[in-house]
Amino acid sequence: MTTTELTPSLTAATTPDYVPAPQGPALSRATHLWQLDVLRAAAILMVFGYHLYGVVYHNFFQIFQNNWLTPPDPSPLARALSPLLFGDTGVVLFFVLSGFCIHHSILQAAKKHPHTRFGFPAFIWRRAWRIYPAYLVAIPLCLAWGYWGIELHKITLSDLACHLLLIHNLRPNYLHTINGSFWSLGVEWQFYLIYPVFLLIRRFGGIWSAVGFSLLATLAMRFWLHLTGRDDGELSHTIMWVNFPLVSWFNWCLGALIAEYWNRGRRLIPIPAWSLLPLGGLLLFASFYQPFHDIEYSHPVWALFYAALLETYLHQQRPPTLLEKALLPIGLCSYSFYLLHQPLIEAIRWFFAGTSPLFQFTLGTAIILVPTLFIAWWSYRLIETPFARWGGNLYKRLVKSPA
Repeated sequence: MTTTELTPSLTAATTPDYVPAPQGPALSRATHLWQLDVLRAAAILMVFGYHLYGVVYHNFFQIFQNNWLTPPDPSPLARALSPLLFGDTGVVLFFVLSGFCIHHSILQAAKKHPHTRFGFPAFIWRRAWRIYPAYLVAIPLCLAWGYWGIELHKITLSDLACHLLLIHNLRPNYLHTINGSFWSLGVEWQFYLIYPVFLLIRRFGGIWSAVGFSLLATLAMRFWLHLTGRDDGELSHTIMWVNFPLVSWFNWCLGALIAEYWNRGRRLIPIPAWSLLPLGGLLLFASFYQPFHDIEYSHPVWALFYAALLETYLHQQRPPTLLEKALLPIGLCSYSFYLLHQPLIEAIRWFFAGTSPLFQFTLGTAIILVPTLFIAWWSYRLIETPFARWGGNLYKRLVKSPA
């Protein structure tokens, strides 16, 4: 039998027919999982809230030193909305979801073609066609928008080249130049590059060895950063290290672990759904106080919570509610939303300068949020989906083999 390359699906959520996930290991796990889109919507809205809070109060990196009564602004509104600062864990949720979707698609392809092998060129080709087109459109849009925001004279050819190569997160001077949110895209791309390492360890040692290795790598990286003082994200010469892929690799691999158990028809974290609410509240409380008052160091714990949330939510055998149906389109276009939202949020600072924070959080937000969603949806429909499909079809024609 001819050996062909095993390739993942283009995206985990593109079809409109939302149906409950099947039960039992004997049934196919390839049914579209609408829960993923709802969680993507939750993640992007969390990130949006975090950046909105930072724009309104001019401080993205305020860390609570003692308790929730010391937000960046002492006003009652700032205190009431201070949990928005934990919206940066939406990126952690995105990483967990990404690990699940990538590994789930690989496992599904292995079931469909059991005598095939994983092919890294095919894998990275398809991932490039999935993320690059919208990203390449977003870069000039952000530069054009920068006439009102960023200092364009500071954007060098080297900076632009690092962004195009998705290594800007490894260069402290380029990390937040064109668009502050682009850093995580570089990390995500580097997760793809080291995914074969995860698969290799899984092949010879099992899934727990692969996840355990990622945990050791993450802990070792974080310990080294703390030991050398490179974990101070406020310093320009150290912020690169906080965004190094190994710092978050365990979060991504947790999603892959959930995918492994999901495809076996088993539960990794068999907890009742109602328990997630008090667990999340306890984690949020612990994040405001010790031991997790430093948001960055709480991220691995948040990843564990989001992994439990993901698995529990996937096992909800029911159709989506009206609220969840309303969130589905946001989840579908969440990638384009993520690429474009931060520069547009900055418009609140320029256009509504001098207005009250309450006005900026209400009417100002609505004025920004609605067009951002509109643009992101059409980017998803006209750029993301067609180019992902074209990239897959082009690969089939180039290699002349089933994918």
